[in-house]
Amino acid sequence: MSADIVTPATALLERPTMRRDPLEMTCAELRGLRESLGLTVRALAEGIGQDESTVYRWESGAQRISAGNARSLAALVDYTDRRVEDLVAAHRPGAPIVTYPSDRADRGSGPGRVLSAQWHRVVARRAAERTGARVVWPGQPS
Repeated sequence: MSADIVTPATALLERPTMRRDPLEMTCAELRGLRESLGLTVRALAEGIGQDESTVYRWESGAQRISAGNARSLAALVDYTDRRVEDLVAAHRPGAPIVTYPSDRADRGSGPGRVLSAQWHRVVARRAAERTGARVVWPGQPS
């Protein structure tokens, strides 16, 4: 199989890196990007400093995303990709990757940013796909 052929299995391994500027994305593409990050509308809105109704308007096509919000969204995708790379780089062979079952548990965050446990599970899954690691809850045996 050619390396440039995308099958359903290889598509699952792809990171949500934006190949298209958010300013040019359709409302369906914006929603798909948000979902690929493991974020609810509320979590995305909080992550980029907007309110939920604004994100709903982007995803319904009622409003275009602004240039500033497109930059914030791109920064959030880049942040997510960096967190995956950090987990991959820090992974020890045979060790599991720990993620969180709920937002009440301690979860992934960055400078000035606290994202959902769902987001962290997406990051952990992507890192596990690259390392072969198991993904577990805190205290769970691998």
